[in-house]
Amino acid sequence: MALLQYARVSALRHLGSGVTTSYRVRVLDTWEQWCDWLNAAPTECDENPHFARVRHIEATGETIIRFHGAQFSWTCPGCGMALGGTIGEQAVSGWDQPCWVLTGTPDKPTLTPSLGCSTWRRGDCIGHWWLRAGELTLA
Repeated sequence: MALLQYARVSALRHLGSGVTTSYRVRVLDTWEQWCDWLNAAPTECDENPHFARVRHIEATGETIIRFHGAQFSWTCPGCGMALGGTIGEQAVSGWDQPCWVLTGTPDKPTLTPSLGCSTWRRGDCIGHWWLRAGELTLA
């Protein structure tokens, strides 16, 4: 519950001030890089690591994505959740069996349709994003 409250307050603070509505996306190649990035942000005391990720993303202006086969993993800047999806030849919106089409370059990917964080679905995060040319922007 504390994570969701932090994500909501953090997101609203930034949206309210007109700051931080888009982030660069770093494409990671290996599982080790993914784990290293997720665990790199220092946590305070017994803090949930999602809080540290949000602070790290806010400080650097950068979040991550990793493509592995027909799957991808990404981290939501709004709440720090690590999420995943499936890549296919036809875009399918929705929550039941979504599928994304990957275009762009390897270092500046574009995904269609938009990305939705599961906490955004519940109304607890700003996590509805467009990934276009390596930039994650609020939808």
